[in-house]
Amino acid sequence: MTYTVVLMKENGKQQYDQTKSNILKAVGNIIRTEGYTGLFIRNIARKANTSGKMIYYHFGTLDNLVETFIKEKDYWRVFSSDMDRKPPSTLEQDPKSLIKEILQTHFSEFEKHEEMQKVIIWEISQYSEILRKEADLREDFGEKVFAFIEPAFINSDLDFRALTAIIVASIYYLVLHAKSNGSLFCGLDIDVPTDRERILKTIDKLIDICYERANINKEKQA
Repeated sequence: MTYTVVLMKENGKQQYDQTKSNILKAVGNIIRTEGYTGLFIRNIARKANTSGKMIYYHFGTLDNLVETFIKEKDYWRVFSSDMDRKPPSTLEQDPKSLIKEILQTHFSEFEKHEEMQKVIIWEISQYSEILRKEADLREDFGEKVFAFIEPAFINSDLDFRALTAIIVASIYYLVLHAKSNGSLFCGLDIDVPTDRERILKTIDKLIDICYERANINKEKQA
C-alpha cells in the first residue's frame, strides 16, 4: 500500500514537471516562430498540448510565465547566480579575467540562443514591464561587476564603464544583424569561425589596452 502511494506521488510529480516543461518549451517555440505577439494563453496552451487552467495553475499569470522563461534563458541571470556563489576574494584577485570571461561568454551565449535574440528585439522595440524588470536586473548584475572592476581605473582618464557599454551593445547588434539577415558587417561574418575569433580576440585586446593604460596613468601619478 505504501509503495503504491509513493509510486503515485512520483508519477504525479513527473507529470507535473513534464507539463511545466512543455509550457516553457511552448513559450520558446512561440517567441522563435511568431514573436511576442503570439504570447497569449490560448496559443501557449495549444502549443503545449494543455489547458489555460494548467498554465495559471503552474505560473499564476502570463507575466510570471514569461518571466520564468526569461530567467532560465538569460545569460546575465545565470552568470549573476554563479558569481554570487563565489567568495568576493576570488573575484577580486583577477578582475581583468573576470570581465573578459563575462564579455566572451555573453557573446557565445547570446549567439546560440535564438529565443533571447527575439527577447532583446522585443525589449528595444516595445515597452514591457516584464522586460523592463529584466533590464533592471541586468543593471544590478552590472553594478556587482563594476564594484570589482572600477577600482583599477580610479584616477585614470579611461571611462571603463562607458567602454563596457559600447562592447556589450556591439555584441547585441553584431549577433542580431547576422542572425536577422545574414549579411556582413564591416566585411566580417560572425558565422565564419575565423571572423568570429577576430572579434573575440579584439574584445580581449581592448580590455588589455585599458588595463595597460590605467597602469601607466598610475605610474605617472606615483
